[in-house]
Amino acid sequence: MGLGLGLGLDLGLGLSLNFNFNFTKEKVMLVLSRKKNESVMINNDITIVIIDIRGDKVRLGFDAPKDVIIHRKEVYDTIKECKDVENK
Repeated sequence: MGLGLGLGLDLGLGLSLNFNFNFTKEKVMLVLSRKKNESVMINNDITIVIIDIRGDKVRLGFDAPKDVIIHRKEVYDTIKECKDVENK
């Protein structure tokens, strides 16, 4: 079971910033709205940029140190399943 919280800020000049937080016992998810060419920072060294939006597809660009491993979720799940089978 989770709990949600939304926060909207009117920045004036027709600009607003919306934050949505979804809470569970283990994690907190921050949901942000971004437009093409806008970005999100993670810590001080990872930048995620919205490269393109076409219909229901979003192209993302990741700028991160070489030691940071980035996978699509479905690829990550497959890798994890293979490692779990190897460890049994």
